[in-house]
This record gives sequence, C-alpha cells and structure tokens, in this order.
Amino acid sequence: LKKDWKQLQKFGVLAIKNKIDYFYLRERIGIAYYEQQKYQLATQHFEKASKFNSSDEWLNEYLFYSYAFDNRYDEALHLSKKFSNDVKKKTNSVKPAGINMLALDLTIKIPESQNIALPYYNFGIGLNHRVTRGYSIFHSYSFSRQKYNIAGPRNTLGIYDQHRYYISANIPLSKGFSLNPALSVLLDQYTDTLFSPLPPPPQRPAPPQVRKRNYFSFIGSLNVSKVFPYAKIDLTNSFSNLDTTHQIEHSLGVTLYPLANQNFSFGGAVILYTSDFYKTFHPLVQTGIRFNAPQFFAMSVVYTYANIYNFHLYNGYLVQNGYDLLKGNLTAMPEFIIKYRYNIFAEYQFEMKTTRETGLNYFAHGISIGTKLKF
Repeated sequence: LKKDWKQLQKFGVLAIKNKIDYFYLRERIGIAYYEQQKYQLATQHFEKASKFNSSDEWLNEYLFYSYAFDNRYDEALHLSKKFSNDVKKKTNSVKPAGINMLALDLTIKIPESQNIALPYYNFGIGLNHRVTRGYSIFHSYSFSRQKYNIAGPRNTLGIYDQHRYYISANIPLSKGFSLNPALSVLLDQYTDTLFSPLPPPPQRPAPPQVRKRNYFSFIGSLNVSKVFPYAKIDLTNSFSNLDTTHQIEHSLGVTLYPLANQNFSFGGAVILYTSDFYKTFHPLVQTGIRFNAPQFFAMSVVYTYANIYNFHLYNGYLVQNGYDLLKGNLTAMPEFIIKYRYNIFAEYQFEMKTTRETGLNYFAHGISIGTKLKF
C-alpha cells in the first residue's frame, strides 16, 4: 500500500529463503520488481505465481507486459491466448497484425584508396509475420554489388553480385527457452571482363572477353537461447557452403543485463569456424555494448575479429563473404524511435581488410541507413 518497492522486495526474498512461498507473495514480489523496471526479475516471480494460480487475470496482465518490455513479445502473445476479451482489449492483443514489421536498409562501403579496392553496395528489405499467437516468421531479400580490379598478364575488371533470401522462425518454449531455425539461399555471380595484353604494332588488340561464373550457396542455422534474470545465453550451430567450401560454425554467446532490463547490456560471443568438415579450425570473437532509452533512443557498439573470408553471424542473418578478406569490423549504430512504431537508424562501420589477389591491407568505411515500421 505504501509502494515501498525495495522493502517489499527485500522481505519477499527473505520469506522465500525461509521456505515461505505462496501465490500472493510471488505476485507482490513480481510487482515490486516490475515497478522498478526490473522486468527480467519480475518475470521470474510472476511465472512462479502462475504455477499457483494460472487463471488470475491481474497476474497475467503483469506477466504480459513484463514479457513485452523485455523484447519477448511472442511469449506475451502466447500468454494472451487465455485472456478474457476485456484483458485482450486492454493489452491491445485482440487481433495481432499478420505483418507486424517492415524493414528497409541501404549500405555503402568505400575503401580509403580506390586504387586498391572498389566500393561495395547493399540493399535489403524484410518482413516479420505473426503465424499464430506466440510464433513469428521473419524473411528478407538483399542484393549486394562490389566491383574489383585484378592486375596481371591479363588485366581483369570484375563485378561481384549477390542475391540472397533469408527466412527464420521464432518459437518460444517454456522456462525462458526459445528455438530459432533459419535458412539462407544465395546466388553469387562473378562477371569478369578480360583484356589481353597489347600486341606489337601493327597488330590490333584482341577484343575483351566476358566470363560469367555462378555459385549457388546456402546457410542452415539453428539457435537455442535461454533467458535468465540477469543474462541471456545463445547457442548456435550452422552449416553452409559459401564460396564452394563446406563450413560448420559453433557459437556460444552471453549477454549480461546488470539492471535486469533492456536499458543496458554488454556481452560477447566465441565462434568456432571450421571448413571441409573440421579439416581446419579458426576462432572468431565478437564483443558489444548497448544502451537503450525506451521509446526514444538506442545505441550499440560491436567489434568483430574475423581474419577470414566467408562466415556469418546472428543465426545466419549477417553474411560476410565479400571479395576481400575481412580482418576486423567495428560497428556503431544509433537508433531513433519515433512514436514507438517508427524507427530510423544509421550505422557506421570501420573495416580492416586484405585484398584477395595482392594481399594488400586497407581500411574501408561503411555507412548504412534504414528504417523499421511496426504494425
């Protein structure tokens, strides 16, 4: 009644330590954490309370918002299946939109010296669908292009194009687990224009020859995640044949939430990259930090150490298989939220790369702009 949430939290936890446990105690501890915006801790106690009485609408409404504010909206919708019509109206979950998110983005990467490498362009569009209450599917299409120049006995001008389709599903399970299968299908096309050396006069030079090479690739990936009060663990395994090489990746990621909510987080992932069925091994490391002011602004900074040609991140969503070797990538992304449903984001990338043919090191600067519209 006094809304002294810290004291309520303190004595509630003390009661549980003394083996006192019942519905209203768990519900009140959950409310204490909820009012302090510690949604991950609140969720833990609301779920315990639900084991005592899963039909209490007041409790379910609190649990619904705890999931939603913790970016677990599929779980919130799954919970809403048993809501009364009044609670569905109150939580705006009467009829979830079939298409609930549209995303667009454009990326340009420019090397510091175009005598060494040429610019890279990428365009992408994505949609997220609600299949039923609690399950969703995301799919996207992207097109990228990079020109390259190879000097040698026969000078070559080339264009590397990539068409890519990506689809993934989010399947919430019980006790904070979720399953995320994903599949990418890629068509890579190399178009080379070959110029013969100039012959001695008075002979005329031979006309340039155009050579096209097409490669069909895929990435199959499966992510299993588990949410804890102060952390999230992601285990991802994938198989791909990028650039005609069979690759297996095993990834273990840990994200920490010191405030028990989405306002601040940091973490990293260790990825074991193998090629041709474990003939070679290569470790990749990724670290990042994120700040979030809900309904207003978010900022994330991520560093990736790779030193390898073809690999992928984020359950196969981000593919790094450009023409040159990527040694490392530093990404900073500010995101502005306008009236909750409309996001505008920009991204700066600083890449350390090595040319495929000549082994020259160079830096590239990338700029991405994009938007997300939620329904």
